[in-house]
Amino acid sequence: MSLTKKDFFTGRIELVDNDEHFANDPALEHRLEHTVGSTFRVQAYTVGYTRDIGTFKKVEAGLGANVTAYAFPSAIKPFYGDHPWGTNLYLRFRLKPRIREER
Repeated sequence: MSLTKKDFFTGRIELVDNDEHFANDPALEHRLEHTVGSTFRVQAYTVGYTRDIGTFKKVEAGLGANVTAYAFPSAIKPFYGDHPWGTNLYLRFRLKPRIREER
């Protein structure tokens, strides 16, 4: 969603059945598989903001950040915590759209 010509807000919701949470620990993966299962539904809620900072030749640049909060089933909360979240900061580059001249 564009607030101004330079300010953009984004949002994303994900709902995934994931079976690879413990692939790096085969013993734990095996134990969980035989007690609570091997596939867990994970929810992710992301909000973000990007500010265009300028155009250089034909490339637009922007600075942005995303914050994501996750929801896990109670069976795997001991491994991820009650309120896991993450952030990322980024520098975005994209080609500037060509404006067609009207005839």
